[in-house]
Amino acid sequence: AVFTVFYRYAEGLGWLDAFYFTVITTRTIGFGDIHPTTAAGKIGTILNALLPATVFLGASLILLDTLMRQLEEFWRDHKMQQNTGHDIIVSDVERLESILKEYAATKEKYVVVARERFEDLPVSLQSLLDHSNFLQGDAARDEVLGRAGVKKADTILIATGDDGFNLYVLVSARALNPSMNKIVMINRAENASKFAAAGADSVLPAATIVGQMLSHASLHPCSFRFLLSLHTHTQDPFLEDCKPAEADIGRAVKDVCGGAVAVYRDGAFVFDVAAEKVRKGDVIINVKFKYR
Repeated sequence: AVFTVFYRYAEGLGWLDAFYFTVITTRTIGFGDIHPTTAAGKIGTILNALLPATVFLGASLILLDTLMRQLEEFWRDHKMQQNTGHDIIVSDVERLESILKEYAATKEKYVVVARERFEDLPVSLQSLLDHSNFLQGDAARDEVLGRAGVKKADTILIATGDDGFNLYVLVSARALNPSMNKIVMINRAENASKFAAAGADSVLPAATIVGQMLSHASLHPCSFRFLLSLHTHTQDPFLEDCKPAEADIGRAVKDVCGGAVAVYRDGAFVFDVAAEKVRKGDVIINVKFKYR
């Protein structure tokens, strides 16, 4: 419309000719039957040839970007729906990395629902997530939990710093899948009864647990570190059953398994391993440390 008006007055063309010349110039057809004769007309024709192409290119890129985003969303939902028997994790970013490292060590399946965009997560977290186990959204909404596969999940783990939000997520998850295991970390111990009434299977008061761990670490620092290692796959896993070979019979238990803490013999545990020698049929409970 702008260039039609321009040619009408700059070149003195009729309205039909002005519109016709605009179209064939914009489409870079250029029959040559009409051409600009004034300096203003020539400059206008240059702009008419360049600007619409740029606009069309920009519009095409916007449409292509929108299409790619829709395809990515479709693929994400498709991959998410392949999950079954998995755990849904709703947690603040600060706690998420330690949780996911434990899950990765046990090779358990999980889906993370977070309000943050994937691109905004720390790189260390991004390495533990992909399109099949990360979903951005509000976990208190039924639609989001549905996309996370809540009806096919075994457990939901809720551990944010907002008890009100945690309660909303719990109620939504319970309504969608009453039989799933529901574990909630709460920030105020006095809210425990509310979460239990709302259907939580396990309620873990964060402050109480941290307080107990701190006092244990202060009073018994070495045993605390030992127990922490035993309960953390990402530290130094773990207790293992060590079955001695025939050639080990008669040798000192500690020489066979350096991390031995007990011997299972004749249906009972023997804890004084320092004085014991391996017998036939023994199973040595050994602390297996893996240094990384």
